[in-house]
Amino acid sequence: MTPSEGADKTCRSLWSPEQLETFKSLAQLVSLKANTQLWEEKNSSSFIFLIESGYVRLYDTALSGKITTVAIRVPGNFIGISSALIHYNWLFAETIGACKAWKLDNSSFVNLLYADSALAVQISRDLCQRLHDSQMTILSLSSLEINSRVAKILLYLAESTTPDPSVPQVNTVYATHQEIAQMAGACRQSTTTALGQLKRLGLIRLMRKRIEITNRRKLEELVANG
Repeated sequence: MTPSEGADKTCRSLWSPEQLETFKSLAQLVSLKANTQLWEEKNSSSFIFLIESGYVRLYDTALSGKITTVAIRVPGNFIGISSALIHYNWLFAETIGACKAWKLDNSSFVNLLYADSALAVQISRDLCQRLHDSQMTILSLSSLEINSRVAKILLYLAESTTPDPSVPQVNTVYATHQEIAQMAGACRQSTTTALGQLKRLGLIRLMRKRIEITNRRKLEELVANG
């Protein structure tokens, strides 16, 4: 499967083929270098991006300078929609490695929503689902032991926000031990220990600057059992 086919299939649950083609006919396909910042926190992005290939990290920076990864967006995901609608971003967005993305200016995107009410409703549902998933993730993390918390975060970061059964699930997490620790509300040492235990159980593989999920089903069972 090519990156383009993967992106098209992932979007199919939210966009019809006709709607997707309309978006791409209005947008421009751009190549982005690694560590390209798409926008900064509290700054409104001028564009909507549809990721064609590669990954984009959404993160926050505390006053102390600590960086916390909030989500990883994958091919087929749209980013920047909130900026187009409310002219504000809560997070930073930066590419992980080289990426390709379809780039559409905000005004054209808003006009597209006005012209296609069905698409506007679908996007509203998608945003509501994202909010629900985020709330449930926060709720479940508060009651889990450290190993289960780390497992939950790995699954969250690896999960596409617009999953499609026909597309293989993402099994690569681009986050450091420190970033995972910050998301888990734990120190780096205990997080590294937990990751080591998950590795010994055969659930993950620790790589340089990334983590591979090798047994998703068992990882999900660990989270379910708390």
